[in-house]
Amino acid sequence: MAKRRRKKRKIIIANKKRFTLSMIVIVGIVFVLSKSIKAIQHKDKKETIIIEKNNIACSAPKSIEDIPELSEKDTVEEQKLSGKEEKVQAEENSDVELNNDEKVDPTEIDDKNKNYSEIFKDDLFVGDSITDSLSFYEILEEKNVIAKLGLTVVQGEKEINNIKKANPSNIYLLFGMNDVLMGIDGQKFAKNYAEFVHKIQDELPDANIYVQSVIPVSPNVKQKKPLLNNVNIDKFNEALMQMCKDENINYIDLRPILENESELYEPDGIHLKYKFYKLWLNYLIDNTKK
Repeated sequence: MAKRRRKKRKIIIANKKRFTLSMIVIVGIVFVLSKSIKAIQHKDKKETIIIEKNNIACSAPKSIEDIPELSEKDTVEEQKLSGKEEKVQAEENSDVELNNDEKVDPTEIDDKNKNYSEIFKDDLFVGDSITDSLSFYEILEEKNVIAKLGLTVVQGEKEINNIKKANPSNIYLLFGMNDVLMGIDGQKFAKNYAEFVHKIQDELPDANIYVQSVIPVSPNVKQKKPLLNNVNIDKFNEALMQMCKDENINYIDLRPILENESELYEPDGIHLKYKFYKLWLNYLIDNTKK
């Protein structure tokens, strides 16, 4: 009897162990399966989010209001990048071999052969964002350009030391648009300009200084910037021209470059495309280098 009891007890214990082991295995399997299911769900969710993001990124805005408005600085930089693309395209076009029967504008061929960096190597261009594009488009070297976005004549006086260090033979000044936006009148602008020129002359008495006219803008500009219109710009230029006459300073009227040339303007109607800069430098060569 004792043997039978011990044997029965052993069987019960063995069954308990097998049951416990089975439960552990089952629990383990359930745990692994639950983890796998969660991982699959997480992956599917992640892929869904990525697809949605890609769809948002690729879809065009429904209206112009959906496009975030750019600051003036962003707009200028964007236009400059667009101008660099124009520059690359122009250089690629210059490398294309022309057929004998193809008619070509002689002035365009002449432009391609001009090395502006060499022609203006001893000169300095000082001004605002219009002037700054000369170096940005790599038409001139950076050392030949001192210019900043939004610079006025009064602010330009802070660059006197840098102008002196450059020690140029010729100095081309171009200011006015930002001064118009300051709300001052033409006489005040001309007075500020004269003071700026005198300070340069004190530091560089042998340099030739050329004051360039304020560049006109497209008519649509006054809708967003009422002060910046061609009526005010003409008043500034009249005062500037008289100041240069009174002070015996060289004055260069740039307005003829843009006459009937609306395609030279960027969409903002203020800044100018790559093509303008070569026309500008050619104009200066004709009026100051010959």
